[in-house]
Amino acid sequence: MTFMYGLIGGLIPDAIRIINNRYNPVLPEYLKSPSFYIGTLLLVVLGGGSAYLLQADSVVDALAMGYSAPQIVSSVLQQKANLIAPPVDGGDTGTRGGPTLFETETKKPSMRGWWGM
Repeated sequence: MTFMYGLIGGLIPDAIRIINNRYNPVLPEYLKSPSFYIGTLLLVVLGGGSAYLLQADSVVDALAMGYSAPQIVSSVLQQKANLIAPPVDGGDTGTRGGPTLFETETKKPSMRGWWGM
């Protein structure tokens, strides 16, 4: 059961991103790409695996572990990708394509940036 809750935790960031775009009449380009689904699947499995390997004691722990492990890995990979090839517009794309703690327009900390959406 721990693995299953870890899987759900790993799916939360992408589910929130899709839910936030529900009123947008234009489908985001990343949803049309098979690489998005492959990457999401890998991150979800990573979330389930981390919750299982770290032996979560409760449902909340499993969800938190499932959420945080993919976020950490995708953040590290995003930073490495930005070092190799910085974003074209010069903006910082943060984890999984969302803004960072500092929004690019205002450079002020925001709650939305903190959660990486």
